[in-house]
Amino acid sequence: MLQKIKRITNYQVILILLVLSMIGCKKDAPYELDLSDIQVDLEIRRFEQDLFSCSKDNFTADIQALKSKYPTFSEIYFNHIIGVPLEAVDSVKHFEYLKGFIESPLATFLYDTCQIVYPQINKKSFEKAFKYLKYYFPEISTPDITTFTSEFNMANFIYKEQSLAIGLEFFLGGDFPYEFYTANNPNFSDYLTRSYNEEHMVA
Repeated sequence: MLQKIKRITNYQVILILLVLSMIGCKKDAPYELDLSDIQVDLEIRRFEQDLFSCSKDNFTADIQALKSKYPTFSEIYFNHIIGVPLEAVDSVKHFEYLKGFIESPLATFLYDTCQIVYPQINKKSFEKAFKYLKYYFPEISTPDITTFTSEFNMANFIYKEQSLAIGLEFFLGGDFPYEFYTANNPNFSDYLTRSYNEEHMVA
């Protein structure tokens, strides 16, 4: 897949996903660990908010500032998720394409919907999961989280060493009409979309 995403070792991927899956899916634990002394410094960055806040009048400068704020993630997002090569983003043609993407009806609708459903990201569930991660693997630092929207191009992935990216449009609830946007897509079967909600975001 992406070179930046591949940098994380298989060992780290297994550790992170195993712990998060256990915490996110296991509701009735026979006992609770004492996590009161474990502190996590969780950073959640809202890339989609910064992207869609770029002004029409100062669009080029705002995009450049966005690239500086999210150097690694913006490279992945522009190059591989929405298909606007980062090295070409400086050209007039690609700025027009990117502005067209932000102003398109589907992208705007999904962004607005995600902001209604997730005006704030619930940090408590992530903090609890990362406390378990730190309890079992104290040498692993707390991952940071970046949220985004992409017209269903990509859901979630790990990049850099252990940064997490979350595609918010994949967590709009089981009743959201996913199949309307990508008909016959097996990723949007009734069986799968029943878990496309906030309760399953951590897992």
